[in-house]
Formats: sequence, C-alpha cells, structure tokens
Amino acid sequence: MTTPLVLGALVRLLVRQALGLGDPQVTTGGLVHEPDPDVRIVERGREEEKIGDDPPLRYDNRTSMLEQHYTIAASREWRREVKVDRETLESGRTTFGAGVQLPQGLGVKVETAISRSLKEAYSTTEGRSEKFEHTIDLTVAPRTLALVTLQWKRIWQVGDIRVVTAQGSTDIPFRSLAGVAFDVHTETRSAVG
Repeated sequence: MTTPLVLGALVRLLVRQALGLGDPQVTTGGLVHEPDPDVRIVERGREEEKIGDDPPLRYDNRTSMLEQHYTIAASREWRREVKVDRETLESGRTTFGAGVQLPQGLGVKVETAISRSLKEAYSTTEGRSEKFEHTIDLTVAPRTLALVTLQWKRIWQVGDIRVVTAQGSTDIPFRSLAGVAFDVHTETRSAVG
C-alpha cells in the first residue's frame, strides 16, 4: 500500500516533469522560477453510485412445509478508472490566492500529471477488466415465495488533489473507481390457506 507521503512525492515529481518547472534558484533572463508546487492527495471517503438492478430471482417454496436453502452466485465485470474534475482545471475556479489563475494551458499539463499519478497510486490499467464475485446463502421459510433482487452499485474513492504554489493553493476534485458491490432486496409472500 502506498503511503500519502510517497504518493505526494510521486505526484510532485510528475507535476514537475509535466510543467517543466525548474529549481527556484535558477534564473532565466533575470527572472527567478517559482518553487515547484506542493501536490498532495487528500482522500475524503467513499461514495456509492447506483448502476441498476438485476431482474428478480424467484425462489418458490409455497407448496412445502420445510424451509429450503439456496446459494446465489453473483458476478459483474468492471474496469478501474480515475476521473479528475477537468472543468475545475479549465475554469476560473482553479485559482491560487486572491483570484490568481493558473497560466493558460498549464491546467491541462497539471491534469495530465495528476491523472497519471492517480492511476499509478490506485493501480489502474487502461482496458483491464476485473470481476467481482460473491455468493449469498438464502433460506426460504415454508409456504413462502421469495423474490430476490440484486441492486448493483459502484464504489468510488473520492478526494482532492491539493496544489500549493507561491500564489496560494487550490483543490482539484478526483474520484477513483474502487469496485462494485450490491445490496440484496428480498420480498416475501406467504401461501394462502
């Protein structure tokens, strides 16, 4: 597992490379380059996004006086992905301090470096599928019909990329798909009579 300190150093290195920023002591034409920005990943937590339900599964035990046991196997393929809020990078909201904006075109370079480092930090590989598999044990009471619906969702790790420069700081939102999961909704109906 990558520590925040190592992850921050990696992000700083990639941003420095993408931006072509030099050492703060080096001068060019009498101008002193500003120090490299300090870039940190600040994780805020996880969010769930509903992606749909499977059709209900029917387990009919209405004619039996004994409970029945079933095992339900569920699986879904998914791909890891990382998203950086491009609108924040390209709009006036990417400001440092009192309204000082990133120089034109710099936002795209920062986004590229940040996106690359997030992909490395969260082990994302373009085009690589992963498979979520899980089994559920279900017991259906005597003289009962059970309708089981799997309600699928994506689990996102969310946070901000905090970029600090001599002019101030800004937070650029990101989210990384951490996995998929489901909730089980069971509706039961008893036999009449």
